[in-house]
Amino acid sequence: MSTSLYYKAEFEHPLSANAKNLAVKILAVANQHELAKLACKKGGEGISFYPINSLKKIEGSTKLPHHLFEEDIDDYICVFEHWTDTLAALRLALPHALWSVQLDADELLFNAVKGQYEVPAK
Repeated sequence: MSTSLYYKAEFEHPLSANAKNLAVKILAVANQHELAKLACKKGGEGISFYPINSLKKIEGSTKLPHHLFEEDIDDYICVFEHWTDTLAALRLALPHALWSVQLDADELLFNAVKGQYEVPAK
């Protein structure tokens, strides 16, 4: 069974070329990190956007490494936090958007004080 992060940012005004370049740079840096390499090695995916067809919306998904969950839960949590920290960095870099980040069907909460996403308590 796989678990994925789904993320979307909707903008009131078209995204500038500089903003798009900044988002691409944040993703590129995140995908070069050792945790990203571990995720991909263990059946997960890097973080990316779907092809951008609208200048007012960016979205994507990232499959989490289920093999790593079975082998080492601590590493799995580190990978999850790496991806959510990347999404938080994107949110902070592109603040004029309505953001949605979900772990499968569960919406993650953004803690503005800490500048990070959190899994809501059930």
